[in-house]
Amino acid sequence: RQSQHQRQAPPMSPRGSSRVSEPPATSGDARHVELRLVEGIENLREAFARKLIDLEQGISQRLQGLVEGVDAQRQDLGTQANRIATTEQLVARHVSSIARLEASVAAAAPAE
Repeated sequence: RQSQHQRQAPPMSPRGSSRVSEPPATSGDARHVELRLVEGIENLREAFARKLIDLEQGISQRLQGLVEGVDAQRQDLGTQANRIATTEQLVARHVSSIARLEASVAAAAPAE
C-alpha cells in the first residue's frame, strides 16, 4: 500500500462529460479502484451509445439514398414504359397503313 501522502491526480473526465468525480482516494484503496471501474464503465457506455447513434444515422442515410435511387429508377421505368407503349401504337398504325397500301396495290394490279 502507498502512504496517505502519495495521492494520484484525479481521473480526467471524458470529453463532453459534465460529470463531477469524487475526490481521489489512494491508489491502493478499494474505493478508488471501484470508482475507477465505475467511471470506466460509464465512459464505455457513453462511447457505445455515441457509436450506436452514429451507426443508426449512417444506416438511415444509406437507406434514404437507396429509397431515393429506387424511386428514381421507378420513374425512369415508367417513362420508358410510356415510350414503349407510344412506339407500339405507332408501329401498329404503320403496319395497318402498309396493309392498306398492299391491298391497294394488289387491287390496282392488272389481273393475269
